[in-house]
Amino acid sequence: MQPTQQTIYGQTGNCFSAVIASLLEENLNDVPNFCLYQNWREETNEWLVDKNLFYIDMLLRGDLRDELVRFFGYHEISGRSPRGSCDHSIVGYKGEPRFDPHPSGDMLLGKPDDWRYGFIIPREFHIFPNPTGQRYSHNVIEASHGPTKR
Repeated sequence: MQPTQQTIYGQTGNCFSAVIASLLEENLNDVPNFCLYQNWREETNEWLVDKNLFYIDMLLRGDLRDELVRFFGYHEISGRSPRGSCDHSIVGYKGEPRFDPHPSGDMLLGKPDDWRYGFIIPREFHIFPNPTGQRYSHNVIEASHGPTKR
């Protein structure tokens, strides 16, 4: 993880893009401002296709959150911004706030049960071994949404 500060602020700021840039250790100028799009999740995943990655986010509460996030290193967390009525994204580590791309460093309002947790995962993963001795390959995107356009 390479901390990257956001450069655009407000409702269409680029905090989410700064988090993606931080997690992937990319230059912020090479990451689109996904908050400009109403379908920002789809745009994010279209951008991640060439990297063979997929973004997924969800509400995780209580014991389920604690059980799942302990297996992840760095990830995205989003929730209410301390600076207004819009949402904000930060970098988390094993479920805990770790880096705020906003210069204030104020993180998020609310409690962990109020936040969404976002993960960048491989689009395809392999399971070894299986009963037949053959390699199982599972495409995350096609399994959850059907084939994606390329």
